[in-house]
Amino acid sequence: MDKSWMVEDRHTEKYINGVKGFIQFAFSHSAKGNTILCPCKKCLNCSWLEASHVLEHLVCEGFVNGYRRWEYHGEASSSLESGRDAHVQQFDEVEENDDLEEDCDELAGMMRDMRHDFGDLSDVEDEGDCREPTNESDPFKQLVGDAEEQLYPGCTCFSKLRFVVRLLHIKSLGGWSDKSFNMLLELQKEAFPKGSKLPKNFHEAKKMIRCLRLDYVSIHACDNDCILFWKEHANADCCPKCKASRWKSQKKRPDGRAAHKVPVKVLRYFPIAKRLQRLFISAKSATDCRWHDEGRTKDGLLRHPADSPAWKHFDAIHTRFAEDSRNIRLIIATDGFNPYRSMNCAYSVWPVIAIPINLPPWVCMKQPNFILTLLIPGPKSPGRDIDVFLEPLIDDLHLLFEKGVRTYDASMSQHFQLHAAVHSTITDLPGLATLVGVVTSGEYGCPKCHLLTCSRWLTNGKKTCYMDHRRFLVRNHRFRTIDKAFFDGNVESRTAPEPLTGEEVDALTRNMETVFGKDPTGKQTIRKRKRGDPPQIFKRRSIWFRLPYWKDLLQPHNIDAMHIEKNVCDNIVNTLLGINGKTKDNTNSRRDLELFNIRTDLHPVPVGKDTFDLPPASYSMSPELKRLFCQVLKGAMFPHGYASDIRKNVHVKEKKIAGLKSHDCHVLLQQLFPLAVRKTLPEGVSAALIRVSRFFKKIYAPVIRISDMEKLEEEIAETLSILETIFLPSFFDMMVHLMVHLPLQVRLGGPVKYSNMFPIERFLCTLKGYVRTKSHPEGSIAEGYIFYECLNFCARYFERCETRISRLVRNDDPEPMSSSMPFFNGGGRYLAGKYTITLDRNAWLQAHRYVLFNYDNITPYLSKHLEYLSSTGQRNALQIDKIHHDEFHEWLRLHVAHLVDSGKRMAREEGSSEEARTYGDVCEEQVARNTEKMKSLGLAVISSEMKALKKAAGKPKKKRALEVAIPESTRVLRSQSVMHESDNEEDADNEQELEENEELGLDDQQKKKKDGRKRTRMHTVYDRGNQPPVPVSFNEKGQPNGDNASEFSNFIATLVKTHIPLGHEDWRLVPVEKKNALLTTLRKYYVVDDKLKDYVMGTSHKKWRDFKADLKKKFFKPEKTDEEILTLRVEDNRVSYDDCVWLIKFWRSEEAEKRSEQGKKNRSSQKVLHTSGSKSHARVAAEMHKEKGYAPRRDEVFVRTHISKRDETTMTAETSKVIKDIDTAIEEHPELLEKSIQQGDILSHVLGKERNGYVRCVGLGPTAGSLGIPGAQKLKSTKLQMAELEAEKAWRTNEALMDHMDYFKEDTKAQMDALMAEMAEMRSMLSQSIAGNKNFMHTSEIQPEASVGEYSTADQSIHDVDSIAQLIRKKKEAAQRLNNEAELQKRKEAELLHKKKEEALMQKNNEQDMQKKREIESKKKQEDLMQKKKEQDMQKKREADLKKKKEATVTQKNHQKGNEVILFNVYRDHTTPVAKATILATDRKKIVGGRELGTECCEVVVNYIIKRDAILPRPIGDVTTMGQAQGRTIAWLYKHLEVDKSKMKQASPPQEE
Repeated sequence: MDKSWMVEDRHTEKYINGVKGFIQFAFSHSAKGNTILCPCKKCLNCSWLEASHVLEHLVCEGFVNGYRRWEYHGEASSSLESGRDAHVQQFDEVEENDDLEEDCDELAGMMRDMRHDFGDLSDVEDEGDCREPTNESDPFKQLVGDAEEQLYPGCTCFSKLRFVVRLLHIKSLGGWSDKSFNMLLELQKEAFPKGSKLPKNFHEAKKMIRCLRLDYVSIHACDNDCILFWKEHANADCCPKCKASRWKSQKKRPDGRAAHKVPVKVLRYFPIAKRLQRLFISAKSATDCRWHDEGRTKDGLLRHPADSPAWKHFDAIHTRFAEDSRNIRLIIATDGFNPYRSMNCAYSVWPVIAIPINLPPWVCMKQPNFILTLLIPGPKSPGRDIDVFLEPLIDDLHLLFEKGVRTYDASMSQHFQLHAAVHSTITDLPGLATLVGVVTSGEYGCPKCHLLTCSRWLTNGKKTCYMDHRRFLVRNHRFRTIDKAFFDGNVESRTAPEPLTGEEVDALTRNMETVFGKDPTGKQTIRKRKRGDPPQIFKRRSIWFRLPYWKDLLQPHNIDAMHIEKNVCDNIVNTLLGINGKTKDNTNSRRDLELFNIRTDLHPVPVGKDTFDLPPASYSMSPELKRLFCQVLKGAMFPHGYASDIRKNVHVKEKKIAGLKSHDCHVLLQQLFPLAVRKTLPEGVSAALIRVSRFFKKIYAPVIRISDMEKLEEEIAETLSILETIFLPSFFDMMVHLMVHLPLQVRLGGPVKYSNMFPIERFLCTLKGYVRTKSHPEGSIAEGYIFYECLNFCARYFERCETRISRLVRNDDPEPMSSSMPFFNGGGRYLAGKYTITLDRNAWLQAHRYVLFNYDNITPYLSKHLEYLSSTGQRNALQIDKIHHDEFHEWLRLHVAHLVDSGKRMAREEGSSEEARTYGDVCEEQVARNTEKMKSLGLAVISSEMKALKKAAGKPKKKRALEVAIPESTRVLRSQSVMHESDNEEDADNEQELEENEELGLDDQQKKKKDGRKRTRMHTVYDRGNQPPVPVSFNEKGQPNGDNASEFSNFIATLVKTHIPLGHEDWRLVPVEKKNALLTTLRKYYVVDDKLKDYVMGTSHKKWRDFKADLKKKFFKPEKTDEEILTLRVEDNRVSYDDCVWLIKFWRSEEAEKRSEQGKKNRSSQKVLHTSGSKSHARVAAEMHKEKGYAPRRDEVFVRTHISKRDETTMTAETSKVIKDIDTAIEEHPELLEKSIQQGDILSHVLGKERNGYVRCVGLGPTAGSLGIPGAQKLKSTKLQMAELEAEKAWRTNEALMDHMDYFKEDTKAQMDALMAEMAEMRSMLSQSIAGNKNFMHTSEIQPEASVGEYSTADQSIHDVDSIAQLIRKKKEAAQRLNNEAELQKRKEAELLHKKKEEALMQKNNEQDMQKKREIESKKKQEDLMQKKKEQDMQKKREADLKKKKEATVTQKNHQKGNEVILFNVYRDHTTPVAKATILATDRKKIVGGRELGTECCEVVVNYIIKRDAILPRPIGDVTTMGQAQGRTIAWLYKHLEVDKSKMKQASPPQEE
């Protein structure tokens, strides 16, 4: 870009045209509306002006000196994207070719930003044309000169400043000492060419960047902490209160004047305003400061303090502060630490840390963003005098809130007025007493319960315990009344105490007078409350109330979850293992139990003088179990960097665990504890402790649902109540009690990661490392912090190298993996020497399966193999899982062999080596992130030892068949194969469910049962397609009752989903052809008798309805669009597109809504549940028939199908009542035992008459009408009754005719058989006659003289044969005639029967058609009427619709999750606002307060209360008014809320100055 015109005279045409081109460029890249920043010498890029004014200024005044790169007008601008993207500076095309400028890009950006920090834009030219400094005393100009100066003559890679800053970063990261740094500088001077510009030592290197540092202010303090020597006492030499000298030593000159004075105590204050301004110097950090408003996900979930009700409550009160998203919210944290790393030296330094929480979650709680504001000196803790040292910080915070400070925003290239406010504080419990002055010990030691704290003094234990957690339960909880015997025997009627508000605390402490300062003699004055004085819960009025907004904070002080978790873990572990001096179960604890007269089974038994025998408690463990408990923890291994090696803290032989740090307890309690207690403690105790573990897991969740925290409040109260029945009162110290208040804190303030002490403790450890001079630890810490603060500022620009902000991945492997394994390319990096081992077959298989079952890219093949196994006829899920585990690796090898097209083998080759390389230590970044996968590592041996110990103890445990076939360790790994990290709240919810399954001991099969069954494919039936149909046995009612009855029913369901269309409102509207097609297909596989038709159709009807209901439950959401719901056709290919469209339209109709509501009502009223599972009542009755030898009565079937086989119990109390009523009815009315269903049997007497369509304890198929139950038959039309009667008569006639024909056929057959026998006899006689005649003729030829009589005999024989033949022909003709007559008669009667059937069917169809026509006509009339009415109303509503268009848009936005709304009064004046809230859910099926939201309400969380006595439209338990709903989720009517328009607007534009 040609800029040569900028050096021309301003009146020339070339210059004016250049200015116009500049303005055109600026408006296309950096305009805000119709204005741009004016770069003239007068405006200095700080004023937004229109084009005409900018042209005038540039012609009259000219450009600001050195503004050759238009960085504020779109050229070489910094990236403004929020998130983790690197900060990249863009340069001109010409300058990009210059290697030196590219390498010095970091310093160039830093120099440009630093000009605004010093408030001078004209002193420095751009980085390509830096001038020589004219004033050597100016540190910034000296810095600019160092940035331009070459490191040595001819060096093109580094400038002097760039090299020194990089070297200081390496010193910081490597932890070098000052001496080692000086030695390195000396070596580099010798190695570099002559003329190098290296500093001489570390001191000179720090002086080079002195202008980048922000200094601190040293304020002298009284040795007794009475005052600070500042303001009116700045020149005082002694304390005006205690008269203590200000100086520790004083050196004088010979003339008597003071030469050097050493103060006794020095407070170091690091001004916070300048450090907050530094956040906006860099464009990236300035953009991050607006992330909470511009980049935050606003869906009602708590991921950041900006999502919390406490943040929104503050915004609702202080609207001016909330208008600009750049205003900073701070968290103040403090705690004392010993700087000497030695416990034998008592010294306590108290830093006060400010943390800006505007930043994104991934950088918010990082140490480089911590601001050290105060360093309170030791050697003693300030105690209640800490308010004296907080005065400078409070004054600046007051000024920042009221007036603000002018700040330059690099991301928006303009100045604005920066304000800041404190959001909350973080301390441990003793630190809370120091910082605020609240009582944290003794009778009223709970800062949340205040005067309502329930405490008891343990006389023998000499301590206070805090119990009675039943008062935190809901009002109707059974622990309060029913199970009172498990506690102290009393009914608990008290309610949970409400924490004090800021206004209430302000009123309580307003008149308190506090005298600061310690006794000069060193004596500690103990102020005891006199008898009769009211109890005090505050020791003093806190200095924080000087801030005008402090009383408005919803949650000003946070309870530290880290120390609570550590103390709870220590209490549990020490008590379970019985560690001396630390256990909560000792002789004094038992004697206190005896004084309370509770738990008599645990009272100590005297066995001598001052000697007692302690009965074992439910949590007591034998020495073997204690060793097992320790062995579980001893064998645990974690990914590198996840946790410390706690194995060194576990001593198995001594049965002891010692030296655990806070994070060790965090990992132990949440990850390992459930594994250990499940194997060593009774079920009741282990379940309660696992609930404690799950409580802390949910508390530490990164994404919080407010409704979940409300449930957790109830759960932890119940858990602590259960623990009160297990452990002794001494167990319940203040830390255990504070667990009950953590859910409320999270619900109001956001995730725990922003309110616990983990990052604070790490920062204190960093400060401890700054101590170089032990005689002045505070000074060393201050200088070290200033130096590293300066490096952190430089690190924001040095992103091409490793710095304190941009740390490289610890386990980054520079060597890429081999491309021959495209799937497994995420290998780890070994940390120790390698060696080769030979794996046996089992070990190789276990390792091979572990890799396959735990790698995400193999997941599709796992699913494909399971589908393959399901299609092979395997019906048992356990069997499928076993085969899947055993054969998957081989199946994958064969399967992939067919898919490989590039010659690469992704599976193991045949004949591969069984050798494997292993390393002394391996570290894998991917595994380090997945904490869940490594839980089971190292536990295989421990598991076997557990089993051995259990077997030796004589406590056998039931095993599943699968456990024998698959090694336990492998099974655990497989169960965790689906665990991986998630980014959204839904994946967070899935991961949490998997964790719960593991904690509850659910294996894969139990998880499958929990998730529900998969699609039934019935491959076993389809595979026998070429075989003859299978017969189905059935009872007299036409119900299948054989072994294949379930299979028959399931197959009908499969056919229904593929043969019957879903686009019909009623089963009777489904075409008969579809039903016949289903029946035809069914008969290919089963012998379906005519008596089974009713059962088939009834079952098909039920399965058809159930299928539609399942589709609606799975896919239909009212708030989704039709296109989104249509994706169900992709997920379920059994549903056609037309059916999808019809279903969606029907589901949105009013008729569907009515049916749904009626169905829910019916299901809610169904309280008598059966226990027969998938077995039908007909099968149960058949089995009982075989067992008893007679057909069972219905009441006997009811009892059998409603009692559990396992423990012979019922599922509900209503079922128990019905069974008792049956027994009573049998005793009182034995005559009912002989009656049938039609006459009114026992079950009818108890449960009442039967419904139409279904008969209790009979099953599908028969109906009340078909069984002839009185009063159950529906009325039919006369024509239909006559048609059915004629059809019945025709059927009976046909049956009689068929019987007659059968008899005639049998008679005819008998006659024919007799005739055939007679004919056979005649044929025999005829053959004999013919043979005789032949003999006679032969004889006559030989003897011609035969007599005439012999010839006459032969003629007679021939005559007889002819007569017999004639007789046979006549009989055949008669038989044929009879057959023809019978066939003719049969044909005529069949035709008659068919004709009558057709007439009956035609009559029935005609009646149905007439009914349909009447319905269609009626519907059409209604539609015409409605259409006419709509047309009449349309004209009236057009004007109203136009007026309400904007309101409708606002209402639509109201319905979106995360919107800020104003709630208005429901019962009185509807225009009165009562609160401000955030919408969390609009799903009408969402349950809030035990009821569904419906179409009229949405779920909101109350952020700010305007009218405390407003009545809630839907009370939730004891919460009935708005004052009780602060921070809670409630249901509110849509018509009584409006969007908060102030929250819909963008942040107001910055102030132009």
